[in-house]
Amino acid sequence: MMHKNAIYLLLAIGLMTVGQVPAGIYLPAVITMSQYFHVSHGEIQYVVGIYLFFYGASQLIYGPLSDYFGRRFTVFLGLIIFCIGSIISIFSKNILFLYIGSIVQGMGLGSVAVVSMAILRDLFNDKRLLNFTSYQSAAMIVTPLAAPVIGSYLLICFGWRAAFVFQLFYGIMVLLLSYRYLVEIRVKKSGGRFSIGQVMKNYKEVIRSKNFLEFGLCRVFIISGGTAYAISAPFLYQGILRLTPVQYAWLVILPALGFFVGSFLSKYFGKFNSIEQVLKIGIYISFFSCLLFLAWNSVFSVSLLSIMIPMLIYKVGSGIVFPSAIAGAILPLGTLAGTAAALVGSIQNLGRGFFSTIVGVFYAGNIFPLAITMLLLSLLALFVSFRFKAINGFHVSN
Repeated sequence: MMHKNAIYLLLAIGLMTVGQVPAGIYLPAVITMSQYFHVSHGEIQYVVGIYLFFYGASQLIYGPLSDYFGRRFTVFLGLIIFCIGSIISIFSKNILFLYIGSIVQGMGLGSVAVVSMAILRDLFNDKRLLNFTSYQSAAMIVTPLAAPVIGSYLLICFGWRAAFVFQLFYGIMVLLLSYRYLVEIRVKKSGGRFSIGQVMKNYKEVIRSKNFLEFGLCRVFIISGGTAYAISAPFLYQGILRLTPVQYAWLVILPALGFFVGSFLSKYFGKFNSIEQVLKIGIYISFFSCLLFLAWNSVFSVSLLSIMIPMLIYKVGSGIVFPSAIAGAILPLGTLAGTAAALVGSIQNLGRGFFSTIVGVFYAGNIFPLAITMLLLSLLALFVSFRFKAINGFHVSN
């Protein structure tokens, strides 16, 4: 049983990381791409916003599909669509085709985001879910750490299109691994034919679940803040601080390590606190870091330390929020795990896409649109956290 759990944990991690690669691997090349397509930095940032929008929206479709038709079918369908989108991006001759490629990629990868969360809920219906989502979150940090570094060297050696070639082969590799190792664990069919009416009924049941929206919204706000920083980072490090793409790629590793630390702290705090208490700790840390980020750069000139130290603290907080929020959101929903994972993932990625686009629209060659956006998002999460109630008396302990 432990061997089976380990295989499915690795599959969940692999599926989740596929969805992270497109939002990180080409970031070192955004300035080069803006020059190639003769567009502004903000217009290049829309590529990530568009991807995240369709990545989030498509999960609303894949969630019910995975509950009714199974996890394997949903993964295969989504990864094939993603590979088609990667091919479109590789051969893009203008910014419009790059946008279309991002749309198709996002429409495909909504499937892996849903299934990566749902298969863990299929396996665990008790306190172990927080532990395994913590492991998943800790392991997932490898992707945002590695993707910009890989992208920077691909840019130097082969040009910006190489990042999309890498995405294509990575998607094919995960598709083959899923075909070999992913088998159905438990799927709840909706009784009779698959229908829109049943889908809407399932979503209504999920939304009415106790604390689902509160936990989901907190995850949206905190993760959106981190995404806004990730998309702005190339312009902060390369545009304002005048660093090279390789220097930028290596420097973003340090703040990202905070997410790794936060994921393990989530598991540790869970020994003595309820899920909602663990989540509040992460939100408080994130809010403090945003205050520090804005205040430091308002009083003093922008520097490497004024960016990296607050972002390191923020990532610790978001590393605590990520596993505790998803555990609290989907734990009570049993066999509707696919639908629940779809809804929380969709809201999350729609939010990430929206707020990252907002930062791009208001980008003015300085740090303040980002700092103000992150502070407002963490403040919203703090406000929502005051409404938390116990999840059916569930308490996490070892």
